[in-house]
Amino acid sequence: MLDCCGSNWSEFMKDKLEFKIEETEKGIRIEVVPKDPAKKQAFQDLIKACREFCGFEDFKCC
Repeated sequence: MLDCCGSNWSEFMKDKLEFKIEETEKGIRIEVVPKDPAKKQAFQDLIKACREFCGFEDFKCC
């Protein structure tokens, strides 16, 4: 079962997502995008649903 609020989330999705990390003046920026561009909206909907389900306004759980 997928644990949207746990640390195994990124491990589960790593074959479906690209992670881009860059340094900024304030720290780092992490961009996460689906490898399949056609799944962009589904990914955004998934993140929104996990955010609402987990109950974190600032989304620190994922």
